[in-house]
Amino acid sequence: MTTEIPIEPAVAWARACDFAGYDQWFTLHGGWCSEVPARIVHGSTAVSEVVVRGLRQKVSWTALRVEEPHLLTLEGRGMMGINVVVDLAVTPTEMGSRVALDFDITGAAVAGPIGFAVAKSLKGDIRKSLELFTHLGQ
Repeated sequence: MTTEIPIEPAVAWARACDFAGYDQWFTLHGGWCSEVPARIVHGSTAVSEVVVRGLRQKVSWTALRVEEPHLLTLEGRGMMGINVVVDLAVTPTEMGSRVALDFDITGAAVAGPIGFAVAKSLKGDIRKSLELFTHLGQ
């Protein structure tokens, strides 16, 4: 999901890479279970809880791609074979920035009818996250 926001790309990028601030805007973030890196680089790791449809899942994250100042890809592994990929991209626009946030969750526990419900819920969660991301600090 993508939105244009009236925020300078450098500010949007800093917000995207500030793990400590995720609880202020990322609605799927249920809290950190480990120390978080002060600066995210390729290979950075952390453990958090992800909350989808009220269900909590502990996820071990690794930064797969960090292309400052515009692309962050996190890969997460959870219990019961749950795998999560978060892509967050920031590109400059005339208005400020275009922010794209994608959250992909796979695994046997979210297959079939449950997967459809999870996908529908994720769409709303991502939309709300982008709204909060946009208005944070305003």
